[in-house]
Amino acid sequence: MPAEEARIEYARVVAELDYPLEAVWRVVSAFGGVERWIAGVDSCAVEGSGVGAVRVVGLAGRTVGERLDRLDQAEHTIVYSVLPPHAMPAENVRGTIQLRAVSPGTTAVTWRSDATRIDGNPAALSARIEAFYRASIEGLRRLLAEG
Repeated sequence: MPAEEARIEYARVVAELDYPLEAVWRVVSAFGGVERWIAGVDSCAVEGSGVGAVRVVGLAGRTVGERLDRLDQAEHTIVYSVLPPHAMPAENVRGTIQLRAVSPGTTAVTWRSDATRIDGNPAALSARIEAFYRASIEGLRRLLAEG
């Protein structure tokens, strides 16, 4: 079995939400429910179920496919791959969202992205993706506030 290519982390956002871990996990782990909280997403359709499922996300007038690679209930972690073609100047793009209880009513959200190659200006890509992640985490906060 060939070794996995080295990955380059290019974006990472960490934020705390004043909600219990399980409440945040219910939203984040719903692979097909991202239009409720991720910035700019206006539609989401899922093909398949569980690990290997693909969600087709409508985002800013285009569609992006994302495959669920890992859904770890015990570690409160979701890992997905962004499928080509996509608009990012990177190859083998992967996103990871991990939750951790800070206290009974507070959850830390870490959302990061990595790839095997980044073309162009990595700092510009990082700034763009991190701004998107921050806006999406605010969307998550708003959704949780609605109850």
